[in-house]
Amino acid sequence: AGQPGGANIRVCNLSLGGATLNPGNDLFDKAIDLLLANDIVPVIAASNSGPATLTTGSPASSYSALTVGAASLAHNERILRRLQFGPEIGALYRPFAGTQTAFFSSRGPHADGRPDPDVVSNGFANFGQGSFDTASITLGSGTSYSSPAVAGVAALLRQAFPLATARQIRRAIIRSANPHLINDGSTDLDRGAGYVDALAARNLLASGRVSDAPPEPERTNKHVKVNLERSGLNVRDGHVRDT
Repeated sequence: AGQPGGANIRVCNLSLGGATLNPGNDLFDKAIDLLLANDIVPVIAASNSGPATLTTGSPASSYSALTVGAASLAHNERILRRLQFGPEIGALYRPFAGTQTAFFSSRGPHADGRPDPDVVSNGFANFGQGSFDTASITLGSGTSYSSPAVAGVAALLRQAFPLATARQIRRAIIRSANPHLINDGSTDLDRGAGYVDALAARNLLASGRVSDAPPEPERTNKHVKVNLERSGLNVRDGHVRDT
């Protein structure tokens, strides 16, 4: 924006990066901070290194990122398995009918104790065209399929509320997410605030009660064990256990 032929980018979707030893502070993370500071909503795929904890990489580890994990909708997974193994296999392969966090979706916390992802959206057997073959419908899985859906929500919200800032859009999406749509016992370390809810985010923005304050870094300890236990994990003898 501001240059001849330039585009006024309001939302940015990214699916890239890798592991980090310094969450929130490496070069990728700082770049994401700059996007949000310049009124661009940065929607970042959490990565596919789950189901273990401490697997969300950079730049999803940025303080400013809207980090998106993957959920698995039963009907999507069943359709995929029917196509792969036969029409009678779908419900046998996926007997649980509820929505769950996808097994591959990266989890929090970070080494500084912050939970992630922020929200989840379906990332298992997503319908699309052009992912692998531009001539046919394809089914693809990964957080790289979850984050574009949330970026789409952010884009619609920016259109509906042109005066809302990127920080308000990001915060509204996180605050309005629905944890009750995830039915497998996942916690905020698995599914963040919950499944993205576009209508709830719209209503929250319409209420005028969404803060424009910038994200603040967590107060961390130099001992990773202390940070992890603050997030609800119990670390014993070098091993992390759920509490």
